[in-house]
Amino acid sequence: MEPVNTALLKQIRSKCTEDSTSGCWNYQLSANGSGYANTLRHAFAMGGESAMIQGSRLAYTALKGAIPEGYEVDHLCKNKACLNGWHLEAVTPSVNRERNRVAPEHPLTAAWFPSPETIQVSFSSTMLST
Repeated sequence: MEPVNTALLKQIRSKCTEDSTSGCWNYQLSANGSGYANTLRHAFAMGGESAMIQGSRLAYTALKGAIPEGYEVDHLCKNKACLNGWHLEAVTPSVNRERNRVAPEHPLTAAWFPSPETIQVSFSSTMLST
């Protein structure tokens, strides 16, 4: 495992607000059309020229090191704006898609942020039983 880039983590953290319940670091600046955090990667932090990068990739790299070639970063918390590196995992594209399609949500998300489907099922069940 590569050493933690503390300076970069502090910079990322300064652009987020922390949700005290879930521990998510919610990015407060730009997001792409799918809702994922977008940020500038600066030459001093990552080397090379500045370029737009998905915030989760930057946060993962700062905390855990390089993302293996061909891998994607999965938000275990299912919060696209979260840049907490402990909520991120590098996985293959097929694993990422499978998790997003059928995998149970991260315990923090399931407890505090019920999905619309869960709310609808609960509501429907209540309506049917009365």
